[in-house]
Amino acid sequence: MTMALPTSPGKGRGRPFKRFHWLIEPYLYLSPAIILIALVMLVPLVVGISYAFQSISLLNPFETGWVGFANFEKLWADRLFWKALTNTFWWTLGSLFFQFFSASVWRYCSIVLLQVVAWCRHWCSCHGPCRPSCQA
Repeated sequence: MTMALPTSPGKGRGRPFKRFHWLIEPYLYLSPAIILIALVMLVPLVVGISYAFQSISLLNPFETGWVGFANFEKLWADRLFWKALTNTFWWTLGSLFFQFFSASVWRYCSIVLLQVVAWCRHWCSCHGPCRPSCQA
């Protein structure tokens, strides 16, 4: 009669697999969402890049032809493109400045308001009805 020797608790065969499963499990739960987000972001990006190298008509989108860099050559030569790019740059810069400036003003006003509220609470707790005056 042979008897199997008991193994110590930490040295079983299933231990490395359990550790791997424990490490990989959160990513398995997140993988459908990550795949969906990647598809929603990457498919339009790839389609848009492919459109840049094609001649596409909006009225007949299925009759396309590859034109290579011809669209980009037209773009670089167009003065309206450079005007639009300049306007976009200034609009972005202006909106960023406005957002940072308004956030800074809002932060300063909220700090001052919190200090006023703290002072009012302190004053009311010291000088309220039936209270002796505070020494602090």
